[in-house]
Amino acid sequence: MKSLFIGTAVLVVSPLFIAAESQTPEGLFAEVIKGVEAKDQQALKALAIDEAEIKKFVWPTVVSRMAGNGMNGDKFASGYAKSSELGIASVFAAFGGRKWQIVKVAMEAPQKQSKDYKLFPAPLVTLRDESGQEKTTHLVGGVLEQKGAYKVATYYTPIERQ
Repeated sequence: MKSLFIGTAVLVVSPLFIAAESQTPEGLFAEVIKGVEAKDQQALKALAIDEAEIKKFVWPTVVSRMAGNGMNGDKFASGYAKSSELGIASVFAAFGGRKWQIVKVAMEAPQKQSKDYKLFPAPLVTLRDESGQEKTTHLVGGVLEQKGAYKVATYYTPIERQ
Protein backbone atom coordinates (compact mmCIF):
# COMPACT_ATOMS: atom_id res chain seq x y z
CA MET A 1 0.00 0.00 0.00
CA LYS A 2 1.36 3.35 -0.98
CA SER A 3 0.76 6.43 1.03
CA LEU A 4 0.62 9.82 -0.48
CA PHE A 5 1.85 12.64 1.70
CA ILE A 6 1.01 16.12 0.76
CA GLY A 7 3.31 18.64 2.34
CA THR A 8 1.77 21.83 3.51
CA ALA A 9 3.88 24.89 4.04
CA VAL A 10 2.88 27.12 6.88
CA LEU A 11 3.82 30.75 6.74
CA VAL A 12 3.99 32.45 10.08
CA VAL A 13 3.87 36.20 9.86
CA SER A 14 4.64 38.30 12.87
CA PRO A 15 1.87 40.83 13.54
CA LEU A 16 4.63 43.43 13.67
CA PHE A 17 5.24 42.98 9.97
CA ILE A 18 1.62 43.29 8.87
CA ALA A 19 1.33 47.06 8.90
CA ALA A 20 4.36 48.74 7.34
CA GLU A 21 2.49 52.02 7.36
CA SER A 22 -0.35 53.43 9.42
CA GLN A 23 -3.25 55.75 8.73
CA THR A 24 -2.61 57.90 11.84
CA PRO A 25 0.46 58.96 13.84
CA GLU A 26 -1.01 57.15 16.86
CA GLY A 27 -1.37 53.95 14.83
CA LEU A 28 2.23 54.24 13.66
CA PHE A 29 3.53 54.70 17.19
CA ALA A 30 1.42 51.79 18.46
CA GLU A 31 3.29 49.60 15.94
CA VAL A 32 6.64 51.19 16.79
CA ILE A 33 6.18 50.51 20.50
CA LYS A 34 5.34 46.85 19.79
CA GLY A 35 8.65 46.55 17.95
CA VAL A 36 10.49 48.33 20.77
CA GLU A 37 8.96 46.08 23.44
CA ALA A 38 9.97 42.99 21.44
CA LYS A 39 13.37 44.48 20.50
CA ASP A 40 12.48 43.56 16.92
CA GLN A 41 14.80 45.52 14.64
CA GLN A 42 13.26 44.11 11.46
CA ALA A 43 9.77 45.20 12.53
CA LEU A 44 11.01 48.73 13.21
CA LYS A 45 12.83 48.86 9.88
CA ALA A 46 9.61 47.75 8.14
CA LEU A 47 7.84 50.79 9.65
CA ALA A 48 10.47 53.20 8.30
CA ILE A 49 11.08 54.73 4.91
CA ASP A 50 13.58 52.97 2.66
CA GLU A 51 16.56 54.45 0.79
CA ALA A 52 14.48 55.26 -2.31
CA GLU A 53 12.04 57.22 -0.14
CA ILE A 54 14.94 58.96 1.63
CA LYS A 55 16.22 60.15 -1.75
CA LYS A 56 12.75 61.21 -2.85
CA PHE A 57 11.50 62.98 0.28
CA VAL A 58 14.42 63.81 2.61
CA TRP A 59 17.34 64.52 0.25
CA PRO A 60 15.57 67.47 -1.45
CA THR A 61 15.15 69.17 1.94
CA VAL A 62 18.91 69.10 2.64
CA VAL A 63 20.52 69.10 -0.81
CA SER A 64 21.38 72.80 -0.72
CA ARG A 65 23.32 72.33 2.53
CA MET A 66 24.77 68.89 1.80
CA ALA A 67 25.65 68.96 -1.90
CA GLY A 68 29.32 69.21 -2.71
CA ASN A 69 32.33 67.42 -1.28
CA GLY A 70 31.23 64.32 -3.19
CA MET A 71 27.84 64.10 -1.44
CA ASN A 72 24.93 62.98 -3.58
CA GLY A 73 21.50 61.45 -3.02
CA ASP A 74 22.78 57.87 -2.96
CA LYS A 75 25.51 58.55 -0.40
CA PHE A 76 23.17 60.65 1.70
CA ALA A 77 20.45 57.96 1.69
CA SER A 78 22.94 55.27 2.70
CA GLY A 79 24.29 57.34 5.60
CA TYR A 80 20.78 58.38 6.64
CA ALA A 81 19.66 54.73 6.73
CA LYS A 82 22.72 53.75 8.81
CA SER A 83 22.09 56.55 11.30
CA SER A 84 18.49 55.36 11.60
CA GLU A 85 19.79 51.89 12.53
CA LEU A 86 21.92 53.51 15.25
CA GLY A 87 18.76 55.24 16.44
CA ILE A 88 17.03 51.86 16.75
CA ALA A 89 19.85 50.68 19.02
CA SER A 90 19.41 53.81 21.13
CA VAL A 91 15.63 53.25 21.39
CA PHE A 92 16.22 49.64 22.44
CA ALA A 93 18.73 50.72 25.10
CA ALA A 94 16.31 53.24 26.58
CA PHE A 95 12.95 51.47 26.17
CA GLY A 96 13.39 47.97 24.76
CA GLY A 97 12.14 44.81 26.39
CA ARG A 98 9.59 46.56 28.62
CA LYS A 99 5.85 47.08 28.25
CA TRP A 100 4.77 50.60 27.33
CA GLN A 101 1.50 52.33 26.66
CA ILE A 102 1.28 55.31 24.33
CA VAL A 103 -0.32 58.19 26.23
CA LYS A 104 0.08 61.00 23.69
CA VAL A 105 1.73 61.76 20.37
CA ALA A 106 2.40 65.48 19.83
CA MET A 107 3.12 66.18 16.19
CA GLU A 108 4.55 69.57 15.21
CA ALA A 109 3.90 71.38 11.95
CA PRO A 110 5.61 69.74 8.98
CA GLN A 111 9.13 70.89 8.08
CA LYS A 112 8.40 70.28 4.42
CA GLN A 113 5.20 69.58 2.57
CA SER A 114 3.79 69.33 -0.89
CA LYS A 115 0.46 68.14 -2.24
CA ASP A 116 1.74 64.54 -2.04
CA TYR A 117 3.56 64.37 1.29
CA LYS A 118 4.48 65.98 4.61
CA LEU A 119 7.79 65.54 6.44
CA PHE A 120 7.41 66.11 10.19
CA PRO A 121 10.16 66.74 12.75
CA ALA A 122 10.57 64.44 15.75
CA PRO A 123 7.25 64.31 17.59
CA LEU A 124 7.13 64.22 21.38
CA VAL A 125 5.70 60.91 22.54
CA THR A 126 4.49 60.35 26.08
CA LEU A 127 4.81 56.74 27.25
CA ARG A 128 3.57 55.04 30.42
CA ASP A 129 5.31 51.97 31.83
CA GLU A 130 3.70 49.15 33.82
CA SER A 131 4.29 50.97 37.12
CA GLY A 132 2.40 54.04 35.86
CA GLN A 133 5.48 56.21 35.42
CA GLU A 134 5.31 58.48 32.38
CA LYS A 135 8.16 59.59 30.15
CA THR A 136 8.03 62.08 27.31
CA THR A 137 10.65 61.58 24.63
CA HIS A 138 11.49 61.79 20.95
CA LEU A 139 10.99 58.09 20.17
CA VAL A 140 11.84 58.72 16.50
CA GLY A 141 13.64 61.49 14.66
CA GLY A 142 10.94 62.25 12.11
CA VAL A 143 7.74 61.07 10.44
CA LEU A 144 6.69 61.00 6.79
CA GLU A 145 3.02 61.22 5.79
CA GLN A 146 2.32 60.35 2.19
CA LYS A 147 -1.22 60.10 0.84
CA GLY A 148 -2.65 59.50 4.31
CA ALA A 149 -0.13 56.83 5.35
CA TYR A 150 2.47 57.45 8.08
CA LYS A 151 5.97 55.96 8.27
CA VAL A 152 9.01 56.64 10.43
CA ALA A 153 11.42 58.93 8.57
CA THR A 154 14.31 58.04 10.89
CA TYR A 155 14.88 56.56 14.33
CA TYR A 156 17.94 58.73 14.80
CA THR A 157 17.57 61.77 17.01
CA PRO A 158 20.45 63.87 18.34
CA ILE A 159 18.56 64.27 21.61
CA GLU A 160 19.54 61.67 24.21
CA ARG A 161 16.65 59.42 25.15
CA GLN A 162 15.92 59.09 28.86
